[in-house]
Amino acid sequence: MAKQIERQARRRQRWVILRVTAITSLAMLLGSLLLLTLPALHSASHERMEAMAARLESRLSDLRTDAERLIRVGTDWLAASDLALDHRSLNRRFIPVLDRLGEIDSVRIADTDGNEWMLRPHGEGLWLNRLIGSVKNPDDTRRFLTWKGVDQLLEDARRPSSYQLAQQDWYRKASQAGPGTLIWTQVQRLPGSGVPGLMAAMRLPSTDERGLIIAVALRLSGLHQEITRLPIGETGQAALLSAQGQFLDFSSTTGLEHHTHYFTSPLALQTQPLRQAVDRWLERDAQGSAQQLLLHAGMPWYLGYRPLPLGTENLWLLAVLPVQEILPGVWVRIALLAGLFILVLLLAGAAAGRTVAPRTPELD
Repeated sequence: MAKQIERQARRRQRWVILRVTAITSLAMLLGSLLLLTLPALHSASHERMEAMAARLESRLSDLRTDAERLIRVGTDWLAASDLALDHRSLNRRFIPVLDRLGEIDSVRIADTDGNEWMLRPHGEGLWLNRLIGSVKNPDDTRRFLTWKGVDQLLEDARRPSSYQLAQQDWYRKASQAGPGTLIWTQVQRLPGSGVPGLMAAMRLPSTDERGLIIAVALRLSGLHQEITRLPIGETGQAALLSAQGQFLDFSSTTGLEHHTHYFTSPLALQTQPLRQAVDRWLERDAQGSAQQLLLHAGMPWYLGYRPLPLGTENLWLLAVLPVQEILPGVWVRIALLAGLFILVLLLAGAAAGRTVAPRTPELD
């Protein structure tokens, strides 16, 4: 009986030592994992996010420069005292320019009397004018002219249109701003094309008695090519949002068609883990960027979001990347540490067995 009690006591002692060793080893394992992985993950993810943001910022800067340059070209042209402003002179001046700038959706010139001349690409080498006079037509129609090149008129027709110049944000802002002040609208669905974009406009200096305003509509749909080239890996996901929280574009890895999801509300999105990223983004503080970790399907993912300045507001880049694609060797590190953990347990068990083993009685 005494020997049995002694054996049970030794067994309990052995398990106590094993449990203490296991807990200590596990704590050391987790601590080592954090020390070895988190700084490397933070550095690699930060570099990846900065590279993606820099690529998009560069493209947005080019678009903004194109729009501002076109505004300056237009104001210089409109300032000519002998200019007879009509749709033909508008076409001759701007069709060659727009032909080289693929992301300009339209050019518009309006005056304070309510007249407007609009020119925009119409596809396959065609161009479209919409002319609005200061006297409203009783049938709510507008005059539309379709051109091939600068001089070949293909169609001159009146069509129904609900477009009202006085209700346009760019027209109101430019009319209220001081002459020579460049204004930007918020991101919006551009009239006519329906793609995401925004408009820059400027009222001519006060020496111009016509009260002319020139506006340029800048298309953002061309950013899709940039988003599809972002270094997000095979399963990473990225999206571009407006400052108002509406989706403007997605990476192809989301499985969403960007043409049919323009201005989709984030709350309507079901694609994971991007939806989790959106929830985190909606809870963000002020205008800052962030890097966080989230779990999806039992796997760790890196979340990053960054503001991208454009005009007077920010667009937002969201990206979710699987940790194993940011740090390909992270699982090797985990496996090595797990092996070390098992080895420590085995050695601890052997040591515990030797420590509590019964001593052989000495012979007299």
